[in-house]
Amino acid sequence: MGLFLLILHSWLRWLVILLGLWAWISAFRHLLGDKQYLPAHRRSGLLFMISCDVQLLVGILLYFVDGWASQWHNFSQTMANATARFFTVEHEVMMILAWILVHIGWSQVKKSSDASRKLSRSVIFFGIALLLILLAIPWPFREVARPWLRTS
Repeated sequence: MGLFLLILHSWLRWLVILLGLWAWISAFRHLLGDKQYLPAHRRSGLLFMISCDVQLLVGILLYFVDGWASQWHNFSQTMANATARFFTVEHEVMMILAWILVHIGWSQVKKSSDASRKLSRSVIFFGIALLLILLAIPWPFREVARPWLRTS
């Protein structure tokens, strides 16, 4: 079960990134251009939020199934080990903050009646969330490296 969740979580990140880029780029382009909030903007933001929700659920399951949650028992040792600290604290905190920002952004976009405001809030909230997501991923070139696409 743990391996399946790990592979799923690894592959879902690409969906989250692609949908986040779609939501951000389309809002940014229209904010600079005609300032029209189109159904495609609503769809891209909603799909980005849903993908983040699914990824968070898989991540929470993985956190407990893979044993990262048990690292809290020896907190000083966990904080001294870069990999354990990253997967026990840093990754989770940044990703949950990103998830919160996506939801706040989506809520702000839905509440606003002005197209320009919808676009600017999409750009701000989705952009910061996407940046946090990209910073929290254990890319292959980082100290806490994981493969680009996990297959096993």
